[in-house]
Parts: sequence; structure tokens; C-alpha cells
Amino acid sequence: MRKNLTRAPILQDIVQKLNSMEDKYDNIFNEQIEINKGLQINVESMRKKIGMLKQDKNEKEHHNLWYIDPESERTVDIVNRIANSLNIELEEIEAFRLGKREPGDVVPIKVIFGRKQDKLNFVKKKKDKITTEGLVYEGTNNKFYFNDELTKYNQELFKITKEFGRGNEYKYVWVKNGKIMH
Repeated sequence: MRKNLTRAPILQDIVQKLNSMEDKYDNIFNEQIEINKGLQINVESMRKKIGMLKQDKNEKEHHNLWYIDPESERTVDIVNRIANSLNIELEEIEAFRLGKREPGDVVPIKVIFGRKQDKLNFVKKKKDKITTEGLVYEGTNNKFYFNDELTKYNQELFKITKEFGRGNEYKYVWVKNGKIMH
């Protein structure tokens, strides 16, 4: 019996030390949770900044997309014919399709303007009801669209903003110079 009596204080001491260790562990665990939350906020902030930097880079390089019914494979010629029909003189451009063309598919054409003014001239004419009639191939009269190229982050943000706008009776949601407007 004496052995049990001498062990009781030792067990109490061990239990106190375990409780103290448990408290310290809980504190460290909670600190780590807060650190992780802060890191997640920082990572999201960095993602946004990277997206904005990519968008700025896209804007500086004047990348834009054209959606045209793809019958002709001379994309630079198509863009030049469109520019001529709009009375726009282009200095230099690069143009190529984004993907493989299948019969009947509409495949975007990416246009890289050599001068920002050329892009701005197209943006001004964007409101005109422009079709492919006489520009791409005979017998067509399809609308085409001119869009700023957005980063994946901004594409997703634009999609979410449009959905929000529809649900909250916004009249328009659009992109201007790579920035989402409403």
C-alpha cells in the first residue's frame, strides 16, 4: 500500500506535465492555423498581382482575339481585309488561329498589333455591325467579335462578374483595356 501512496504524487505530476504539454501543443497548433490563414491570404494576393501583371503585359503587347468563321487560312490577309473595310491602316500585325480548324467550326484568330494605335482604332470601330460578308469568303454574312485577351484569372473573374451582374440587374458588364467594367 505504501508503494501506491508514493506513486500518487508522481502520477499527479505527470498528469500536470501532460496537461501543460497539451496546452502548449494547442497554442502552437492555433498559431500555425493563423499563420496558414495569413499565408493563404498572401498567396491569393500574389495570384491577383501576377494576374494583373500578366494582363498588363498582354495589354502592352496588344493581343486581341477575333472570332471569324474560318474558311480562309490566310489569317493576316483576313485581318488586313477587315482593317481595309473599316478604313484602318495597319503598320504590322501577326495573326494566327488558336486551335485546329475543323469544317464548320469557328476558331478564334489571335491578332498581335505592332502599334497600340492600331488596336485602339479597331476598338473604336468595334461598335460597327461588322460581318464577314465579302471579307473572308463569298456567300457568308456572319458577325465576328473583337475581344481583349484575358489571363485565366481575369477570364474566371469576368465570368463571375457577368453572372453577378445578371443576378443584380446590371445593364452591362464588359472588358476595356483588359479591365473588367460594370
